[in-house]
Amino acid sequence: MTKRSYMNAVVKGLKSVEDVDVVLFDSNLRNDEKLSCTPMTDLGDDTKRKRIYVRLLLSIDCRETTSAALDTVNLAMEMKDQGVIGIDLSGNPVVGEWETYLPALEHAKELGIPTTIHCGEVPNRKEIQAMLDFCPQRLGHVCCLDDEEWKKLKSSVIPVTSFLFLAFHYL
Repeated sequence: MTKRSYMNAVVKGLKSVEDVDVVLFDSNLRNDEKLSCTPMTDLGDDTKRKRIYVRLLLSIDCRETTSAALDTVNLAMEMKDQGVIGIDLSGNPVVGEWETYLPALEHAKELGIPTTIHCGEVPNRKEIQAMLDFCPQRLGHVCCLDDEEWKKLKSSVIPVTSFLFLAFHYL
């Protein structure tokens, strides 16, 4: 199974849901055309139906090659009208090298595709510095930063999502 066939299956599955209205986010729309986040659809006759808004991130796994990572970015660009809103760099933090994914992440930035990077899951000073210098739209984890890295992160105003219980698995 390829990433493309997997994502096509995910989108097909989401579109086939019958219990709620599934609205796939379209990143191609201008801000004034974007979804109004109403949790219910009014079907008339006092009938209301629940609605869910779906936004998807495609993952670049740390085990992947540069070529595979670039393919993921290109697939994200192709699927912007099918709920895909960005790229996520994730996986085992002790596998792979930052330089392997950097070309794909830079390509995503050039295309205007938002990036989320799992950073600082393990104390790797060189990689953490490079990730902070890249300045993604969001960082995940960031539980192994030193004082200087925290200062840099705070001054960058990059939003952070932290799941400490996941990171301890690798320590």
